[in-house]
Amino acid sequence: MYKILILILSVVIENSKCFESTCKDIESKSVDLRLRRHLFCDYDPSLRPQISAHNVLNIDVNLIPKFVEFDDYTSSINFHSWLILTWDDVHLNWNPDEFDGITLHHVKSTDIWVPDFTVFNSGDLGLDQSSMPLTDCILSQNGTIQCVVSRVFTSHCPADFSDWPYDNHNCTLHFGSWLYFADELNYYFTKDSIVMDEFVRNSEWEVKLGNISKSLELYGSDVDSMIFLNIEIQRNSSRGILIYITPAIILTILTLTALYLDVCSVERTILMSTNFISHLFCIFDLHWYIPTNNAIRAPKIDKLEENNSNDTDNQNEQLKNKKTMWMECVNLIEWLVLVSVILTYVEEKSPYLRLKRHLLCDYDPSVRPTTNFRNRTDLSIVVVPKLMEFDEFTNVMKLHTWMYIAWKDHHLQWKPEEFDGVDSIYLMSHEIWTPDITIVNAGFGEEEIGIPPTTCIVSKDGRLACVPIVCFSTRCHRDHTYWPFDQQHCNVEYASWSYNTEEIYLSEDSFRMQMIHFVPNAEWKINDFKVEPVQKNLNTRRNYMWPLFL
Repeated sequence: MYKILILILSVVIENSKCFESTCKDIESKSVDLRLRRHLFCDYDPSLRPQISAHNVLNIDVNLIPKFVEFDDYTSSINFHSWLILTWDDVHLNWNPDEFDGITLHHVKSTDIWVPDFTVFNSGDLGLDQSSMPLTDCILSQNGTIQCVVSRVFTSHCPADFSDWPYDNHNCTLHFGSWLYFADELNYYFTKDSIVMDEFVRNSEWEVKLGNISKSLELYGSDVDSMIFLNIEIQRNSSRGILIYITPAIILTILTLTALYLDVCSVERTILMSTNFISHLFCIFDLHWYIPTNNAIRAPKIDKLEENNSNDTDNQNEQLKNKKTMWMECVNLIEWLVLVSVILTYVEEKSPYLRLKRHLLCDYDPSVRPTTNFRNRTDLSIVVVPKLMEFDEFTNVMKLHTWMYIAWKDHHLQWKPEEFDGVDSIYLMSHEIWTPDITIVNAGFGEEEIGIPPTTCIVSKDGRLACVPIVCFSTRCHRDHTYWPFDQQHCNVEYASWSYNTEEIYLSEDSFRMQMIHFVPNAEWKINDFKVEPVQKNLNTRRNYMWPLFL
């Protein structure tokens, strides 16, 4: 037994020596990596960033609404918006003079403490609306953090169909913290907290956003800080006139005309029969457009019976004999020794494994890979569309594509002669830094930030190329003026989510589109497309410009 333990220790020590000797030193060359390890070496993202437990943490709230959807049948409203939260983290500040003048640092939302901004009057309790989706945040030298996330807030809205099809609905979204009370977390806002520059009109509803108000709600003996957003929606009258009023007027005219005809005439019989059939069709069609009433159905509660016999069986399965435990431990140790020896042998014989460990042992995928943080990262993007779908009811276009993304990673360079002539290697996208390229005007609200998981190829000079499969979804501007020969204009706004033009650069020449593999749609065709770079300013951050492509 002691011999086995000694063998294990010797193998581990030998592997650690080999690992240290082949590790590529990145921290001494990257100031960003050195700053990140300085900030997070003793940081706990689960603790509220306050020095004293009695201090209140203020959170600045800004909303940039994208579009609003209302469901007649479930009486729920979907509020698609960009949520911008800004707060101070006293544990994440530094002196720029000690880190070559760095004043900003990009961090993942999973690496820091983030507030839980949720909807209390949720319309679907099955959705997780309290946690913040994965996103990139901006950290300033004084500890100020700003996170921008794409959120879809689903809330229950008391519907009023008294004046249908000219009905109005007043909805109120109750925002607040699910875990913290008012003496711990305070959400505040200004008169400019709602920015309507990016709002897309709904074809069915006219949306009017009211002012944000704040109130304190008492829960037991504690006080909760709440934010209320009022939204008023009104059904578009043009659709009601087209679908409901116009057929009713025509049928009324047919009915009155039939009354003036001779009772015994054949024309009157034909007209009355046609009128009767038209009434039936209109009633059948109207049935699908009439919304449901406001009756609240009581849920059926089924009693669950406990199965004591199953619980007893599960407990018996977890119990093991003490005599066999020792033998299992011995067998496990023997297998560990065997695996360690095999891994050591494979590492010595495989240049790809040695190269991968050499490159990634001191690598941090959250740090932009440049030798100087003032240097920008140039991207080259080629979009190869495969399929296209367009939904006339939601005005959403889906473009299924292959996407080729290339850039240079200065931390992933090596000499091929040191690794048996290997000049390229395949790495997973989650193992390396990837640009947070995303669809700014996404058609379904919460979109994933960055490229989807894929395999990337890395060359010896640090050139990277990833080819993920991406489905773009965007909302188009509806125009049925020349129906059924109508044309729809759709803009796909493609940009970096957290980096500005001084950090990530996209030029018109480096963003291309190839239609060689496109499969034509049976109903719609792409007449023309163009790539146009646009500089877009985010109002909540001074001099912050987006490299945007349409």
